[in-house]
Amino acid sequence: ADLNTDMKELVEVAERQFDQFGYVLVENYHDILKQEEEFYNILACSFDKKKLEEAWNQFKQFDELMVVSSADHNIEITSKRASKGMALEKLAFLRNGSLDQAMAIGDSNNDLSMFQKVGYSVAMGNAKDVIKAVCTTTTLKNDE
Repeated sequence: ADLNTDMKELVEVAERQFDQFGYVLVENYHDILKQEEEFYNILACSFDKKKLEEAWNQFKQFDELMVVSSADHNIEITSKRASKGMALEKLAFLRNGSLDQAMAIGDSNNDLSMFQKVGYSVAMGNAKDVIKAVCTTTTLKNDE
């Protein structure tokens, strides 16, 4: 691959991901299992699609885990009880609201659990076709 192009993309991706907080870097998934600290989300990044697919299949074997992706270069591993859809259910309950009248907006397959819960689902214009297909409507791209 074009190292300069890949490196530029890698730097941009890393800056977006690590702009958040609470990350602990590990060399491999065995190190995750040895962690003494609690963790709530595992984010694995790679431009090697085969490695991502292997990791997806490895973690998908655990019934208590959910594996999703928010971009072409990553997978995210969380508890099945920690989806965006479940968070919306809890928010609606706490606010005495109805999910039938709620709207969710997203662009990745990590948003699918939200789309399945609400009456109105909106795909960003930059979303892949599979995301647009499950939504009730599509809006502008995320940078518009």
